[in-house]
Amino acid sequence: MNGSEQLVKPEAGRSFKGKDSAELCGPGVHMFLEDGQPLYVGMGENALARASQAKHHKAYIRESADEIRIWPCVSLEAAKELETLLLGRLRPRFNSNNLTGYVRELLGVKRTPAHVTN
Repeated sequence: MNGSEQLVKPEAGRSFKGKDSAELCGPGVHMFLEDGQPLYVGMGENALARASQAKHHKAYIRESADEIRIWPCVSLEAAKELETLLLGRLRPRFNSNNLTGYVRELLGVKRTPAHVTN
């Protein structure tokens, strides 16, 4: 390789089709997994950038993951819907148990103030 092997990380190269690049950089959902078990599910306008952000609020989980899956979606709304579906079905260990505003809106659930008791 004419010394170029010293320039790249061993076994770090990945290949994919050109079309995949554009799709991964659009809206989508990402999942961090360990031993096939979902640790965290999230979404973003740029799925690849969001999953790999250095300042991702769950970066410490990403670093322990042995797999990251990304599903490109047809729109940001579709990504939100898929994220909600995956959160409900998979219950990833490191996602908040609180319903997000988007999920509350989808379900028609209003937040109950903490001082209200039955």
